[in-house]
Amino acid sequence: MTSPRALPRTLLLAGGVGGMLALSGPPLPQHALAALPAFFFSPLLLTLIREQRPTRAALTGLCAGIGFGLWALRFALDVLARFAGFGPALAWPTFLLLVVLQALPLALALGLARLADTPHSSRLHLTLPLALAGSFGVVPMLFPWHLGHFTLPWLGWAQVAELGGLPLVDLLTAMVGCCGLVALQSRSRRLGALTAMWVVGMATFGHLRLSAVSAGRSTAPQLPVGLVQPNITVAEVRAGLSPAARLAILERLSAEADAQGAELTLWPEAAYPLRVSRDALEQRHPSALAGLAAWRGQGVDAQRPPSDVRPGGQDDTRAIGGLGSGESAEAARVGARGRAPRVLGAMTGTGPCTRWNSLVVVDGAGAPMAHVDKRELFPFAEWIPLWAWSEGLQARFPCGSEQVGTGEPVVDVAGARVGLLNCHEDVRPGRAREATLAGARVLLNFSNDAWFGASVQPELHRIVARFRAIETRRDLVRVVNTGRSGHIAATGEERVVLTRHQAQATVVRARLLAHETLSVALGDWVPPLALVLLVACVAERVGLARRR
Repeated sequence: MTSPRALPRTLLLAGGVGGMLALSGPPLPQHALAALPAFFFSPLLLTLIREQRPTRAALTGLCAGIGFGLWALRFALDVLARFAGFGPALAWPTFLLLVVLQALPLALALGLARLADTPHSSRLHLTLPLALAGSFGVVPMLFPWHLGHFTLPWLGWAQVAELGGLPLVDLLTAMVGCCGLVALQSRSRRLGALTAMWVVGMATFGHLRLSAVSAGRSTAPQLPVGLVQPNITVAEVRAGLSPAARLAILERLSAEADAQGAELTLWPEAAYPLRVSRDALEQRHPSALAGLAAWRGQGVDAQRPPSDVRPGGQDDTRAIGGLGSGESAEAARVGARGRAPRVLGAMTGTGPCTRWNSLVVVDGAGAPMAHVDKRELFPFAEWIPLWAWSEGLQARFPCGSEQVGTGEPVVDVAGARVGLLNCHEDVRPGRAREATLAGARVLLNFSNDAWFGASVQPELHRIVARFRAIETRRDLVRVVNTGRSGHIAATGEERVVLTRHQAQATVVRARLLAHETLSVALGDWVPPLALVLLVACVAERVGLARRR
């Protein structure tokens, strides 16, 4: 049992272990040895909690999670201060609360691991990996982080995600580290041999799958996709960069993508700078996106939109566009006639508090063909927690939430069935699985990470997104306002990565794939199984204690 005097030192060491993992990335180095901190993380924690009661083990896990979050989530403090308008007196407590909340899965995992362990800690090397996989798989987080994320430098190891998703990578990574440590400490040749065989087996599996998936991609049909990274910052918009000027940037880059042979061009989340009438969009009215009049070679009077697209038969220039007459004329002169269809991020709605964050598919003439609404709303930005119970929040934020999208996140465009993931929907494995099960042969993500400035958050976003490609065995093409846009192959390899904070356009050749993985077919099967095994261990321990 850990003495009270030793507890502060243990908690400090736990914070250091968490900080070690955070410092190992991002950005993640490319060499496979850079994955070693991920394999050391769990055995170091095992050493710290081996003699602790479950409550103290949970406290140790909390400190390790806080140590991780203080470094990995440092971008949140800047976002709260610069973009949310929080002063230091409010920004720091909010940031620390976020760090603590993000540490809860690790606290739960370590407490549960000791609870399911024997009194003499004879199976902690098994219960700790199970607890990590179970806890991180079921506890929601605003910015999800997993042990498996840090194994990506060893790309072959990460390939096991196609069998059970990221939780399986978490489980196996922790299991190898913990079993290896126990084998060394107990001098167990049998356990050491089993651990070594497991590592060799998984490495072989990863190598074979990398080769097989790469071979399958090489013969699959291609879809040339144009990426438009406009690099329009929050500061520029707040300084008064007009909708017409933003459209000019987007149209110029789109013309570059067209010239490079794009058959489908992507604009980032909410890049289209005008509010789109929901009624006009659902009626597929050619003038629904007034700012795209240049594609049709004609102007649209945004001051008086056509009567059949006005919500309720009333003029609503904010809904249909909102450009002044001079800006409308300027937008109509922008760029050349479009050739490829586009998928545009846009805000659509019927009223001030009835709006959707949408992805709109338009043809080469700028007329809407289809749309998919965002289903995973981001807390505080798109919905306000506790809004319904707080008069203060209601006074500050008249609209408590955007509308949640419904329907399948897939569309048929440019001769392919594509899955559309809006912003952090590529962080949620369930959304990528849903699109794949609906027949998507390639996944497209549309994000706006401009709010995070020059921080590390966009790099974290990229890491998480790479696992969606492995889990589904689909190429994932990402277009991000300020970067990094890019193309992730179905192996998890990054084929193209654009430079951050530069306006760029390029064309990537995504492969259209159809293989269904075990991870897609079975969903999140690892966390429930891990929790069931842990409950069985707890029940056994309780039963033994009662019989004594």
